[in-house]
Amino acid sequence: MPKNAVLAVNGLLHGAQARVEYPDSSTGCWFIGVRFAILMMPEATGGKERYNMFDTVKIGKRIAELRKKRDMTQFEIADRLGISYQAVSNWERGNSMPDIAKLPELAEIFGVTVDEILGGGNPVVEKVTAGEPVQPADYTREELKEAAEVLRPSQVEKLAGEVREDRESLLTLVPFLDEETVGELATQLAQEGGDVTGLVPFMAEEKVDELALLLEQNGKDTVALAPFMSEEAVGRLTELRAKNGRSIGELLPFAGEEKLGEVALAKVLRGEDVTAMLPFLGDKALGAITKEKLARGESITELLPFLDDSTLREYVKKALGR
Repeated sequence: MPKNAVLAVNGLLHGAQARVEYPDSSTGCWFIGVRFAILMMPEATGGKERYNMFDTVKIGKRIAELRKKRDMTQFEIADRLGISYQAVSNWERGNSMPDIAKLPELAEIFGVTVDEILGGGNPVVEKVTAGEPVQPADYTREELKEAAEVLRPSQVEKLAGEVREDRESLLTLVPFLDEETVGELATQLAQEGGDVTGLVPFMAEEKVDELALLLEQNGKDTVALAPFMSEEAVGRLTELRAKNGRSIGELLPFAGEEKLGEVALAKVLRGEDVTAMLPFLGDKALGAITKEKLARGESITELLPFLDDSTLREYVKKALGR
């Protein structure tokens, strides 16, 4: 994610989901922390935010209880699964979760379902782990979202393919899909006149650049996409909006100095006010604008707080006639 995205993440990701995964191939685990809260999209909960707590401690206790009911040791479980006993120990202490690929085997050993291990009762997980197709009409978006939290990325991609015709179900899976898939979905949604703002945090920067410029050319408002674009693309967007007489103020913090300088100088040449742009311009651009305004006999008072020492001394000399 671009560094600028941090500035707008609270606004654009309001209600979005997030997944944090730390693979450890030596133990067959993926670590998600003892208590990992995931904020569901408002669209998936009737417009209300809801935190879905995925508690590894509770799951660990459940695994320990099931193992003890089978009168098995951690070593025996580890041997059956082909992993280290330390991995099983980590599961039971709530330090990590079993890899999704191990869950069906673990469920078979215990004589339970995968959902009983996870404590969910999620039918989507059961279908996917059994290799059976998923019909989106049979499940709620909440069930799809909860399944995506524990499935492997490849399984989520397959699930997305199965629910692709159901737009709302597909949008629920967006935070768990790869950037290319989300980019394709955003392009399709934009072509249909839909709002893509909620998708851009999960897209590749170059795709956001491409989509934003396309939307701008079609007269759509793209300011909200700026934090997720490259400085170069924001600069081009700023230039395009300035030429069309559209507001550029909200884009200024995200554009590169060089392009902003070009846009500012062009506005000065057209006799337009650039005061709002001055804090975001580099010394080179400020110097060029100062020279242009002096040549025109215009005041540069608004520029003074932003000029470097050499440019300021030159101005003072000219003002004193030296």
